[in-house]
Amino acid sequence: MTSAPALSQIQSLFTEAVKSHTAGQFRAALGLYDQVIALNPGHAVVHYNRGVALHGLGELPAALDSCDRAIALEPKSAQFHACRGDMLQALDRLEDAVASYGRSLALDPAVADVHVSLGIALQKLHKYDRALACYDAALALRPNHAETHNHRGIVLQDLIRFDAALASYDRAAQINPDLVEARRNAFWIHLGTLKDPDAIARAGEEAVRTVIKQECDALSAQRAIADFRLAHDLEQTDYLIANGYDLPGLRPANTTLRKLYELFRQQIEEGEDARSIPLTADEANDIIGLRRAFLRYETPRDLDHYLHPETDWAAIEEQYFSSSPEMAAIDNFLAPRALEELRKFCLVSTVWKTDYPKQYLGATAGAGFVSPLHVGIARDLQRRMPRIFGGHRFEQLWAFKCSSKMRAGLNVHADVARVNLNFWVTPDDANLDPATGGLVVHDVPAPADWNFQDYNNNEQGIHAFLKKNGARSRTFPYRCNRAVLFNSSLFHETDAIHFKPGYENRRVNVTCLFGIGLRTR
Repeated sequence: MTSAPALSQIQSLFTEAVKSHTAGQFRAALGLYDQVIALNPGHAVVHYNRGVALHGLGELPAALDSCDRAIALEPKSAQFHACRGDMLQALDRLEDAVASYGRSLALDPAVADVHVSLGIALQKLHKYDRALACYDAALALRPNHAETHNHRGIVLQDLIRFDAALASYDRAAQINPDLVEARRNAFWIHLGTLKDPDAIARAGEEAVRTVIKQECDALSAQRAIADFRLAHDLEQTDYLIANGYDLPGLRPANTTLRKLYELFRQQIEEGEDARSIPLTADEANDIIGLRRAFLRYETPRDLDHYLHPETDWAAIEEQYFSSSPEMAAIDNFLAPRALEELRKFCLVSTVWKTDYPKQYLGATAGAGFVSPLHVGIARDLQRRMPRIFGGHRFEQLWAFKCSSKMRAGLNVHADVARVNLNFWVTPDDANLDPATGGLVVHDVPAPADWNFQDYNNNEQGIHAFLKKNGARSRTFPYRCNRAVLFNSSLFHETDAIHFKPGYENRRVNVTCLFGIGLRTR
C-alpha cells in the first residue's frame, strides 16, 4: 500500500509534469513522468501522457511503446486506442492505425475526431468509400466543422464526384472563410475541367483573397523579408511606376524597398545564400499595403490563336508517342500575341507569392497565376493535341521567376501528373549562355510504388536510383517560346542558369500538368 507521503509526492510530480506538458515543454514533462512511473509503474494515464510527450518530441517508436503500456493497464480506454492510432499513422503503419481507430470507436463511437482520423488513414490507403463514411459519421456528430467538410471534399474529389466535392468545399469555406485549403481545392476542381472560365475566375478570386490575407499576416508577424525577394519587389515596383501603373500602396512600398536595398546592398548583390532582412513595423506595413492591393494583368478573353498556328501539332504528337520514353521539344509554341500577353502578365502581376531558398519566386494558379489567357492555352493544347491532352484533366499550373544570381534551379524530381509541359517566355537575349538555361530530362521514370516525398524531395536517393538503372539524360537548352513536353514520371531538373541582371531579364518558366501518373501521397 502506498504511503500518504508517497501519494503526495506522486501527485505533486504529476501536477508539475502536466503543467510542463501543457506549456509544450515536452522534455521537462518527460523527466517528471519518468519519476512518477518509478514511484508508481501501474498508473495508465501517466504512461499515456508520457507517450503523448514523446510524440510531441518526434520520438514515435518510444511514444508507441508508452501508449501500449497504458493500454495494457487500461485496455478499455477509447482515448488510448485513438492516440495509438495517431502514432501508428505518423509512422505510416496505416493498416495498424485503422485497427486502433476501430477499437477506439467500438468503445466510444461518439468522438468525431476519431472518425476523421480514421477517414484520413483510409484515404491514404485509397479506401475512399470507407473514408467518406467516416467523414459523414464525424459530421453527424459535429455538423459545422469546416476541416471535416474539407476532408470530405478531398475524398469526393478522389472518387471523381466533383459536384459533390465542390459542395463540401463551399460548406467548409462558409463555416470558416479563413480556411485557405478549401478555397484552393474548389479552385482546382474548376480549373481542371476548363469548361467555365467565369467559374474559374470567381474561384480564383476567392482563393487569392485568402492567400493574400495569409501572406500579409505572416509578414506582419515575422517583420522580415528575404533579400532576393526585396530585390525582385523593388525591380517590379520600379517597372510598374515606369509603365504608368498607379495602385494603392505602390509608391510607399517602392520608397521603402529602395531604402532597404541601399542599406543592405552588399548583402543583396554579393551574398550567395538567401538571407532575411529585418523590417520595422512601418516598413512591414508599407510592403503589406502593396501586397493587399494585388495587381493582375488583364489578358484578352478571346484570342484568334493561343498556340502557334504554323506549328505542325500532329507531327509533335507523333514525335511524342514515337519517342521512348515520351518526350518532345516544341519551338514556336505560343502564337505571337499570346506570348506577348503572357510575358506582360508575368512582368506586371503581383502573383509571385512563394520564396524558394535558391533565390527564385513561385506563382501558382491558386494564388493568382491564372487568367483567360492561361485557360485558353490549356484548352488549345487539348484541341490541338487530343491524343496527348484530351483524356486528362488540367491538374496544375505554376511559374518560377529566377534571380540573375542563380546558377542552378530546381533539383531533380518527378511530378504527379501524366503529362508535363514546361515552356519559357523571357527573350533569348537575356540568356548569357545559349547552350544552357533549359531543362534536363532523364530517361528512367520514378518507380510506381514511390510516394510523393520519394520522387519529389529526395535528390540523393534519386541520383542513386538513376545511376543504378543506367539512366541517360537529354538536355533541352533554353529558348524563348520553346516548350518541352514529356511524361511527368520522368525525372527532370533545371540546367545551369546564366542570365543577365535586370527585371525584364529574369528567367521565367511556366509548367502545366495534365492527368495523374504517380502517387499523390
